[in-house]
Amino acid sequence: MERAARADFQVLIVDRDDIRRGEMLQWLTELGFRQVTVASAPTSAVTFADANPPHILLVGTDAADGERGTEARETILNIQKISREIQAIVYSGAGEDGTTRKLAISIGAWDWLGIPDVGDGDSIRRAAVEFCLDRACSRLFAQFEVEAWRDRYLEIARTGVGESEGSRGRLIQAIRSFSMLKDFDAVVSEACRLFAAASPGGGADAIYLRWIPIRNAFVVQQCSGAHVTDFSDRKGFGFSPADRSPVRDALQNLLEFQELRRFLKDVFHIDNYTVLLHGTPDEPVGLFVISGIDVSDGAQSEIEAVTHLFDLTWGRIQALRDRHTLERVDRGTGLPNRKAFQESLEFEFARARRLRHPLSVAVVRTGALGLELGDALGASFDSILKVVGSSLRRTLRGTDIVARFGKDQFAVIMPHTPVAEAAAVIDRLCRMTERLNLPALELLHVERLSVKAALVEYPGRVRDSDALVSSLLDLEWSDAEPRVRVIDAPPGFEPEYVTRFGEGPAL
Repeated sequence: MERAARADFQVLIVDRDDIRRGEMLQWLTELGFRQVTVASAPTSAVTFADANPPHILLVGTDAADGERGTEARETILNIQKISREIQAIVYSGAGEDGTTRKLAISIGAWDWLGIPDVGDGDSIRRAAVEFCLDRACSRLFAQFEVEAWRDRYLEIARTGVGESEGSRGRLIQAIRSFSMLKDFDAVVSEACRLFAAASPGGGADAIYLRWIPIRNAFVVQQCSGAHVTDFSDRKGFGFSPADRSPVRDALQNLLEFQELRRFLKDVFHIDNYTVLLHGTPDEPVGLFVISGIDVSDGAQSEIEAVTHLFDLTWGRIQALRDRHTLERVDRGTGLPNRKAFQESLEFEFARARRLRHPLSVAVVRTGALGLELGDALGASFDSILKVVGSSLRRTLRGTDIVARFGKDQFAVIMPHTPVAEAAAVIDRLCRMTERLNLPALELLHVERLSVKAALVEYPGRVRDSDALVSSLLDLEWSDAEPRVRVIDAPPGFEPEYVTRFGEGPAL
């Protein structure tokens, strides 16, 4: 879910643990929740909720403390008396999942959350909070849809804008259609169909152009309307890599978007149109183009209603996708995330220990000399890393594992591979990655990526998976380091066993 989608939700945190309460506040702020109230006692929490009822209620508890559990129960029950629509979530430490779940079920809370231990890393702990909060937001989206349509009809009645029976029927059918959609492409297709039907006589054409950051271009994805058969072979339009941030500037004023105007006139022979931005100028997703601009007030009202319904449905599907996939998959690259990486690492350690074979693990850092790519590229940063990750995945063996390890880092697990052989493979991968030609880099006048890697081996240099991950997290990267460096074992280290590599399987 995008940060902007979370900004409208009001959150109330109730927790007597000062440290945990402060962490929760920090995580919510980083996720984009702008309206967060904090209370340490149930009495003040009820007072805050009565004055300004929150959308989401977070109540911290401790399973080992029976008094805390009783207090959490009373807090939720008292606040739910204010409004049953408040999404109550009970949270505690990761070791108390079972008790927290039972407490949430017994008092009718919407959800429960076990925050991972500190040793799991701050990013994993924050991700757990993000998944849980986005589940609550997805439920609230459905509630908002009903309220939005109710308010819309009241507003139309006050302004006196007429609405035809056909328009009303289409919108009622749209609510049913959108509520059943579970795929992004299907949502875009349905929105195009409704936009095309909104104009008087239904003779408009609706075009959706998807923004492709890695190509620095808009590409036609969907068309609906009277001339849909003419659009089947159309492509899109891009921007010169020499231009600095041309898209962001153009999207600030859509009516003066000259590249779009030329494209529509030359390819689709459309002179008059209405354009709607999907996303933000800084992080665009796509553009809806509706041919013709001379529409009645009723048609304009229908277009606004469909736009609002599209935004709500897109956010709901995105939240549901995050719930089911992001627990183990990195959203930006499609690779396993750090949680999945650590699970795979535990399995490979157990297998290497049983077979007495070596296991090498590398972390690959991608950047550019003197430039923070994440800050400079914004949404395009994940597109670059997706290409890099795909390149790594295609080049390695089927038994090797590639995962997103950090903001600009990948981790590679290489079973049955001693460190000397792994270093040669990783060095070749780094050289290949540096030669990737990416338009997004040309926008910043960057000739190539700068790729460095660090390598560690079990059992020769670390004793367990925790020590291996710690050694990778504690790395200090500098330009003076070689392209691939091998992390040495600490003084006095002795291997857990002598490897049998090359002797065949040891069963």
